[in-house]
Amino acid sequence: MLDAGRAGESRPLEAFERRQDQGLQALRRDLVVLTALTAVAPLLGLLGTVVGMIETFEAVSTVGGTTGSRVASGISQALITTQFGLIVAVPGVFGVANLRRLLGHVETRVADCRMPLVAWLERPQRGVPS
Repeated sequence: MLDAGRAGESRPLEAFERRQDQGLQALRRDLVVLTALTAVAPLLGLLGTVVGMIETFEAVSTVGGTTGSRVASGISQALITTQFGLIVAVPGVFGVANLRRLLGHVETRVADCRMPLVAWLERPQRGVPS
């Protein structure tokens, strides 16, 4: 940004805003990915629950000596996948909320620095011919 502003390629404010947008877009993109992963976790847990319950009902519907162990296995699968989905989703929700708050702070700090930095870049250089 310093070189672009001083070399006359663009005005310092435009260079600053371009760099600002590039940096903040990368952070927002990563936040969207984390938000999606957090939202998907309970759905995957629910899918595992449904699969486990299907196995449980199949075990109940069949006649044989291993019905009890098959029912227990299906219920175990259902509960473990539900638990995993919640273990990922609950902290994820709080983590994403915290990251959104921090991103807001970054945006505010960058906005606070914009005008003083641009003014410094646009000041006339001493000892440098125009």
